Amino acid sequence: MKRKVHLGFYGLCVAVLVFMVGLFPSGGISKEKEYPSREVNFYVGAPPGGSLDISGRVIAKVLTKPLGQPVIVVNKPGGTQTISFSYVANSKPDGYNLAYILNPYLIMKKLEEPTLPFEAEKFTWLGSMYKFNFMLTVKADSPWKTYEEFVNFARKNPEKIILGSDGAGGSQHIAQAQFAEMAGFKFKHVPFAGGGPAVQALLGGHVNAVTTSPGPTAAYLKSGDLRYLVNFSEKRNQEYPDVPTIKEKGLSLFAGGWMAFAGPKGLPADVAEKLTKMLKEAAAADEAKAMFKTMGWEHEYRTPQECLKMWKEEEAMYAKEMKKLGMIK
Repeated sequence: MKRKVHLGFYGLCVAVLVFMVGLFPSGGISKEKEYPSREVNFYVGAPPGGSLDISGRVIAKVLTKPLGQPVIVVNKPGGTQTISFSYVANSKPDGYNLAYILNPYLIMKKLEEPTLPFEAEKFTWLGSMYKFNFMLTVKADSPWKTYEEFVNFARKNPEKIILGSDGAGGSQHIAQAQFAEMAGFKFKHVPFAGGGPAVQALLGGHVNAVTTSPGPTAAYLKSGDLRYLVNFSEKRNQEYPDVPTIKEKGLSLFAGGWMAFAGPKGLPADVAEKLTKMLKEAAAADEAKAMFKTMGWEHEYRTPQECLKMWKEEEAMYAKEMKKLGMIK
């Protein structure tokens, strides 16, 4: 009787051991799957069809091959990108939910609504690859052929200068206010529901000038309907090398935007390093460069550390300007 119990006990141990071995792959019971083991999501805070969505899809397509997993663009519009950004901020830091963003819009929204559930420091930044700068744009048949002609006229005829932008208190409006203050002229501001309508108002002769990226104006430049007078940047745009920079005119005003990728805070160091490297390479691929070229954006890589630095610098600048305009206290 005792012998049967003894054999039964050992038989049970063997059965448990066989069962446990079957639960794990042959590589060992403690080995984790290498990242990524499933699809990676890019959260975009804009609806399908816009420049942010289109550019995100191109990078996602290029990134799929080196990652070895599908990269899916998830449109989560609303709140000037804050809904998608907040979602990623509060998601699991495993590298499967990433934010693709366009600034300074998030920075300005956070200044307007400080209680939004995200902080720039609470992200694992993965790099910025492209930027754009605003161009002071007028109709080709306007009396101003140069920057100097426009500024001289504006100083003498402030009541006749009407500038259109993509919205009251937006980055274009703030750029105009800074420009006018530095150049020494006053103007009337007319806000529109986006950059596209502002450009149409310029073409229709309802405003004298707009300050927007080349995206919505490049086609009209090529058709001969519009003219760029100055580029709000330190360096000339490679696509428009004949357009002088605001720095060349003696002013320190650099207005525009930049795109970047980020994950939740606490992303494992090896995952963050892998994503940073692969995103940098994907954004520099010929397909991505060609797409951004059509939008008038320029390839300019910034490290994860530089992304946070840019955020903080622009946050201080926009806070100052938004207070001047009475947008925040």
